[in-house]
Amino acid sequence: MVENTVQALSLMHKNPKNHKVLLLATETTIHSQLYQKAFENTSFKIIIPNSQEQGIVDHAIKNVKDGIMDNPFVPKLNELINDYHLKGVSMVLGCCTEIPLMFPYFHTEMNMIDPTLLLAKMAIRIAI
Repeated sequence: MVENTVQALSLMHKNPKNHKVLLLATETTIHSQLYQKAFENTSFKIIIPNSQEQGIVDHAIKNVKDGIMDNPFVPKLNELINDYHLKGVSMVLGCCTEIPLMFPYFHTEMNMIDPTLLLAKMAIRIAI
């Protein structure tokens, strides 16, 4: 899934300028550096939340796992996303299954990237 995400984004954004991408995932995924390493030799710059921001991300993910979509962390996460947009970040990479479920609740101009959806599209292309 990680490699497919890198490949899909590279195909979607052929412009050689650096693209800043906010990586939203669990703390475990962030610490594993799966996505950071996969994007090392690309024109994409992966941005990760600081520890306080990561706490917001983790709480939002936990609430979604518990089936609570209307939770106080979704607006906080939306604010965090928009703060990064003001700093020149152009995309949000939702690298756990819960983050993309929150995408409809975010009000931002940033592109929302769902690696699971990209993987599903690749599977369909292969199957046809």
